[in-house]
This record gives sequence, C-alpha cells and structure tokens, in this order.
Amino acid sequence: MVKLPTMNNELVADEICEFIRDIVKNQNKTGAVVGLSGGIDSAVVALLTLRAFENTDYEIKVYTLPGNTYDSFDWVRAKNLAIKHKIDINFSYIDDLVNTTEEHFGKQLNPFDKGNMVSRIRANLLSTYAAVENKVLLGTGNKDEDFGIGYYTLFGDGAVHCSPIGGLSKRLVYQMAEYLGAPEEIIKATPTAGLEEGQTDYGDLGYGYDVVEFFIEAITQKIDAKLIIDEAKTRHFKYNEIKFKTVEDIFLDIIDRHQAALMKMRIIHPPVAKITLEYNE
Repeated sequence: MVKLPTMNNELVADEICEFIRDIVKNQNKTGAVVGLSGGIDSAVVALLTLRAFENTDYEIKVYTLPGNTYDSFDWVRAKNLAIKHKIDINFSYIDDLVNTTEEHFGKQLNPFDKGNMVSRIRANLLSTYAAVENKVLLGTGNKDEDFGIGYYTLFGDGAVHCSPIGGLSKRLVYQMAEYLGAPEEIIKATPTAGLEEGQTDYGDLGYGYDVVEFFIEAITQKIDAKLIIDEAKTRHFKYNEIKFKTVEDIFLDIIDRHQAALMKMRIIHPPVAKITLEYNE
C-alpha cells in the first residue's frame, strides 16, 4: 500500500522558517523577494517568510507581475493578502515587455512557447529586483510540481535561490495554508500558472495533484507497478477521461514527466528546506 506522509504543522513551519533565515544570513542579504501570484503556493511562502522574519531586521518584499493572461482575481487576492499582513507589495504590468520580446522573433508565438517566455520574463524581473535590493529570491514551487513532474519553466519560475516548500506536496501546502491562516479565497482558488488565457493546472495535466503525489510516492517507495495500478484503481481518482483512457495511461504519463523533472534538476536544483515528515503504517 502506498504511504502518504503526514506532518506536524508547527514543527515543519519552524523548520522552513529556520531554512529561510539561514539562507538570508549565510548569503549576507537584507531579506527576501517573493513573486506573489494570488495562488496558494506563493501565499504560503510569503506567510512563512513573514513568520521567519519576525523579531529580525530582515525584510520581505513581494512582487505581482500581471499580464494579459493574468486573471484579475489573482492579483486582487495577492493584494488582499499583502494588505492584511502588512507586506510591502509592488505591482508591475509586463504586457509591454512581453509584446516587445515576442516581436523580436518576427512572428506570433504559439501559446505554449509564449507562456514559457512570460515565465522567463517574470523570473528575470524578480531576479533583478532581488539583486538590486540585496535579497534572496525565494521559489514558490511545491514538491509535486518541481520534483515530481517538473511542471515549471526551466530558467523561468524554477530559477530561484532556494525552495522553501519544495518538500511539501500540494496536499501538504493546503494543510500548511490552513495552519498559517491563509485567506479562504486563496485556498479555494483554482491552481493555475497564469501563463495562458484560461489555463489551469488540471486542464494542462488532465489530473490533479492528488494523483501526482500518489504515483510519485509509489515510485519513490519502489512499489511494484502492478500493485501501484491496482491500488490506484481503488482510489477512484478524478481525471480527464478523454485525454487518458485508463489509469495505466496516467501512470505512464507521470513516469515520463518525472524523468523530465529529473533532467531539469540536473540543470537547476536550488536547495530545498529539510523538513520532518512521518510515514505511518
């Protein structure tokens, strides 16, 4: 049987906060920069950083970089979170940068390539903000996305100084969000990278992060493939039945994506916070 980890919220929050402080201290920085999208991952990173910097001289600054593919509700959620927690937030619209960059290629890019370009533009801006302010750039990717299936843009949102929540599955990110008191509007928001019009993570992948966590844990725990498939069928996962005819198809897709994730990690692999998870019988 595939075991999914559990965590002590306070302990793991403290471990991540110590990790953030150590990164800032060891690099002799003045604080941290976070790209705040209005989604749950960046909200959790921002709240953990705020907690980490309590009673210190370190500063957190968050940037929201909306463009024409960015849902207005996303930046409203980001703004509300920053106002509620008195975080310094900065908005910078990137449409002009995106359009100018696309014009360089002399043609209209397809949505996939343009979306990745947008991610790299945002990463460049965030990296530069961090550099000129003498701060570290914190990643907002979770374990399922970054280290499970590589669902991020190489040299884009994956180009960060460290990964505070890289050890948390999406399920545990939600759990941490509840513990930290993240707004309900953020917890209930549909996961999206905001790189293409109407894009959602589920729409891209064809399955949810509960499916990703299950199969990645099964692979990590070196469970026999037939047993993995048999158990997956009993869990009645929701998935796009047009894109995937069988559970076996999903398993193969996740294996392919995981291999791609491992290849990405050979190029960019920021340090990840070491956290305490329990795998109970």
